[in-house]
Amino acid sequence: MVGVNWRIATDDNGGMFDDSIHKAYGRNFEDELTDQKAGMHSLYMGFNKEELIATGFIRWCGPRPVEAFALFPDVPEIFRLGVNPKFQSCGIGTSLLRLLEAEADSRGYDSVGIGVSHTNDRARKLYCRLGYANTAVLNYIDEFQYKNRDGQVVTARDPCSFLLKRF
Repeated sequence: MVGVNWRIATDDNGGMFDDSIHKAYGRNFEDELTDQKAGMHSLYMGFNKEELIATGFIRWCGPRPVEAFALFPDVPEIFRLGVNPKFQSCGIGTSLLRLLEAEADSRGYDSVGIGVSHTNDRARKLYCRLGYANTAVLNYIDEFQYKNRDGQVVTARDPCSFLLKRF
């Protein structure tokens, strides 16, 4: 496994994040840090030496999908996980998930949730191997925007399921 130094995002990490792997369209590092300071979520960043190679969020105010929030309003949601492609299949995603789960456990939560696209079999297999299971929220639409190769903003609608892991 590749060595990873995990740390929670700070003001000093802004330039790294803005060029990183999994940034939401229309949001910048300052937006994410403001939400973190307000207690809405925590952003963890993984470094190999000084290179940012992974990021992941855990949302403390319940799941983002309305359907999941209705059933699990007090369950933190892990979301926007990203691992630099050249470091994938090295155990970093597993390490990140375990870190986020441990953070939830240390705050007194007894479970966490995560959304997974119906087309992302690789992620679903990882989550199930780590103890996540289907919930009643088997089909919701995750809508998000991104810039395509031509620089145009595109809205994607991704069918997903919400999985839950109890500690």
